[in-house]
Amino acid sequence: MPALRGRLKGAVSVAQTTGLATFESALQSIVEIYGDKTDIQFSKVEAIASQLCRAIEATAQEIAKELIALQEGKSEKF
Repeated sequence: MPALRGRLKGAVSVAQTTGLATFESALQSIVEIYGDKTDIQFSKVEAIASQLCRAIEATAQEIAKELIALQEGKSEKF
């Protein structure tokens, strides 16, 4: 928190003594090294999420059909 407060107030020395600059640099390095791999993994996650959405929608439609059939069956009894 002190580093962020220092950064927001423009106190560069506070941000540097807390290691924020080093942390930012390390994060940038990680993104540069693994950035391409992250894109590939994101594409896979996106494809799986899309498949799950389709499966959930199909299941929801089947459940809706069953509920309608049950409701129609109950209304016929009364």
